[in-house]
Formats: sequence, structure tokens, C-alpha cells
Amino acid sequence: MDEETRNYADINQIQTLLNATKFDPNCTNGKPMWKIFVFANQNLISWVFDYSIVDGGSAVVYQKELVEAMNQISEPELQKAREILNDTSKKNTAILFDFEKDWSLFQRAPSQGIFKEINYVPSIFKKVSSQVIKLLSNAVPDKTIDELNDEANKSAFLERIIFEKEKLYLSKNVIGIESGAAKPLSKIININHIILSKILDKCHTKDCNFQAIFIITFLATVHQVIPDQYSKKYLKTITSASFRNIFTKQFVSHNEYLAESELGIPPLSQQKKQFIDGIFVHSAITYIEPFDEFSWELCHKYNNFLHTLLHSKGWFANYYVANRGIQAKAFVDNKMGSQDDVFVSFDNLGLVRVKESGKFLIEDIIFTKAPDAISGDNLITMVSTKKGGLNIQISIAEEHIQTRFDEFCLRLSENLIALGNF
Repeated sequence: MDEETRNYADINQIQTLLNATKFDPNCTNGKPMWKIFVFANQNLISWVFDYSIVDGGSAVVYQKELVEAMNQISEPELQKAREILNDTSKKNTAILFDFEKDWSLFQRAPSQGIFKEINYVPSIFKKVSSQVIKLLSNAVPDKTIDELNDEANKSAFLERIIFEKEKLYLSKNVIGIESGAAKPLSKIININHIILSKILDKCHTKDCNFQAIFIITFLATVHQVIPDQYSKKYLKTITSASFRNIFTKQFVSHNEYLAESELGIPPLSQQKKQFIDGIFVHSAITYIEPFDEFSWELCHKYNNFLHTLLHSKGWFANYYVANRGIQAKAFVDNKMGSQDDVFVSFDNLGLVRVKESGKFLIEDIIFTKAPDAISGDNLITMVSTKKGGLNIQISIAEEHIQTRFDEFCLRLSENLIALGNF
């Protein structure tokens, strides 16, 4: 790999270990749904958590507050922590926190959920729709969910087309308890901050968001490495997006929360100091049309579609109907035993700014997502920092890309670097 892009060889090996971490599926048995790993020789600390307890933005905020707490810890507090750990070891139990006894330790109350946080009032139509769907999903769950999925898929095409399933990607992996998108190959690549600045300048010049450009670049790289395999198919993509894009006055994003005044970002008002965590993220589904080569025209096309969707209150209203009408268990049960149709999922935490102070510092952040049964065959997670540039975790389970995995990762790096000069 060239000098402009560095490959985290050791980090890739560590990630394999971390991805193998599993938690007890029974979340009511008292066992923790998170673990912290310390790799002293790498100067690295890793927090592995189950998505059911925290989201990506919350994880970054936690890292910042953890480091700040480490810098401010007093000797009596350190001694108390040692006593708790010793006591826990003697009892042979992993429970370090008890909700009833330790509730007072919370500095902030847990979130009430997004609908209460924003005092959401649905339209009468949406309210009735959610109740009708709830009744139907209880009576005939599979049929109801199948029909809703078909409607959601149809709305994910930019243009109305004849819905021919043979033109759509279908995974060979069957969704099940142990599937986890089969056995993926994973690697983390880095685009340094100088190259990243050039890419973002080009995004600004072309009036196109990086997320849309990355989606097209990723798929163009797939078509380069395995030509004609999927270039004639519509490929289903998922982009994770926060509802903070819509309700800008109610929420503070992790980027705002972590920002420092010396970076030229206006300080937050007193009532906006708190970062409210929780599952405030939804999935934007988009079918990318068949194409062979990267083009800015294609980037603009899907950029406009995504921008409109992710800032649409109608999108949130549909989320309300699905949230109130269908139980998560029924949704997942419906997927079991079927073949997934998601080609790739994208998570992007954006630019994370952290203040440099104290003995312990956050030098760089790498955010990764372990494959699960319904996120598709390929996963991309991204996060960038002022010093470290853009860290991209690539997780590939699609068999054809796997056979040329190293070439694919190298080509993707080269294509991203070339964007700055395209």
C-alpha cells in the first residue's frame, strides 16, 4: 500500500478477536452486555458492546467521558474500584452494577424514548394505521410483514420500475441464530487527514455529500474487481441515519457534544449540554441501479434522494407506524430461515472532535460493527478524527469479493484517494 494510505495490520488481527466476542442472548440473567479490552502493547483500549444497550454515537461520547474520568480519578475512588473488583472476584460474579442499589450513581436520567423526548404527536391517519398493522401482525404476522417489506422496498427505488425479483441481489446465506452474515473477512483501512481534506474539498466543489459518493465508489469498486457479476442488478443498500437530522432543535449530536470552542464551533447553550443517547437511528433503504463505472451524475442522483429522505418528517412518521405496529421479535422471526437481500450496509459516525488534555488522550477512534443476521453480506463502518483521518472498517461475506478481498481493499483505497483528483 502506498505512503498516503496505511494499513492497520495489527488492528485487523485484534478486530478478529473482538468480533468473536459473544454475549448471553438472555439479557435478563444479570450478565453484562459489554466488555472492555486493554491492549497495553498497542496503547489501545477497546469497548465491545451489544447494540441493545447503546448506539454508535453514544459509544463515542462514552469513550470521551471515560478518558476524562480516568484523568480526574482520585486515590480514594481508585481504592474503592479495587475493592469492588476484588469483592466481585471472590463472589465469582460479573455483576458490577445493580439498578436498585446504584441508581443514584446516574448523573443523567436514561432516555424516555424518542417519541416522548420530542413530544411527538402523530397524525390521526398514522395513529390508526399503526393500530391496524398491530392487529394484523398479531393475527397473520408473516403475511403482514411481507407486505410491508414489499411496500418499503418499492419506495426505495428512485424511479418506478417493474418489480422483477430476478434483477435483485439475493444472498446465498440463510438467516438464522448462528448466521451472522456467514464468516466475513475484515480489514481496517485509513485515509490520512491530508487526503481526506482533498476528498471533502472535492465533495464541496461538486455539491455532493461524502456518504453518497462513498456508496457509489464502493459499488464501482465491486464492479471493477468482479466485473459483470452484479453490474446488471439492483443492489439494496442500507444507510444508518440519526433522527437528529430532522429534529435539530431537540437533540445534540455527538459531534456537537464533543466539539471544543477553540475549533471555531460555537459553544452549546446550557439547555443543550446533554447528549441524550438511545436508539434514535433508523435505516434508509436505497436500491442502486445497475451501472458499470463511477460517475458524478450518479453520485448526485443518489445524494439528492438520500438527502430528501433523511430530512423528511414523512420518513419519521413511517418509522412511528412500524415501531408501534410491529414487535421486533415478530420482525426478526419473519426473517429467520430466509435469504437476506441486503448487499451492503453503511454506518458513518462522521468527524469526532475531542479535546487533548490530561495524562490519557484519545489519539484516534476506530468504530467497527460485527456482522449480524439481517444487516446484509457486506458492512462498512466509518469514523474520522482530526489527527487520524478517516478509518474505514470493511467486513465482507459475499463470496466473490472474498476470493479477491485484498485486491478489493487496495482498489477501494486507491479509488478514494483518486476522488481528490477526479
